[in-house]
Amino acid sequence: MKNPLRLYQEPLSDSTLDCLWRLFAAICKYWKTAEDPTVYKTRFFSFVFNRMDFNPLYAEYYRAAERVINSLIEQYGEEQAFVWLLTDTQSNVTPPITEIAVVRQLVSNEFVALHLSLGAFKSFGATNYCGYFGGANLPGQPPPYRPLELK
Repeated sequence: MKNPLRLYQEPLSDSTLDCLWRLFAAICKYWKTAEDPTVYKTRFFSFVFNRMDFNPLYAEYYRAAERVINSLIEQYGEEQAFVWLLTDTQSNVTPPITEIAVVRQLVSNEFVALHLSLGAFKSFGATNYCGYFGGANLPGQPPPYRPLELK
């Protein structure tokens, strides 16, 4: 369901969307969970747009992410900027009281959880992940979720 306030909100710029995608791709690279993150691109952008439809504040969180990431890139260079955002312990203290903390907790951390839920959990040897749904539930094909194994 779309939040009615979303109707009055400016769409995200291409540069913001590109920055969000680069963050997601950096997550895949940092955690070594995807050789090619583009397999997640459609579901990633669906997540971003659904998040904003449900809660229009996310558009501002995503714009803040672009500002924060661009600032970190100026300080550390692109690769280290993403590593810093993913690992800095001070920006993960709750409640978030700085723009960097908001971006870490409401953008970066959520992208990590999204990536895991889309199947990256498998790279850690797990056979299932809470919320994982691996595709269409079609008759005559294995279920898209791990079935309960009765002992």
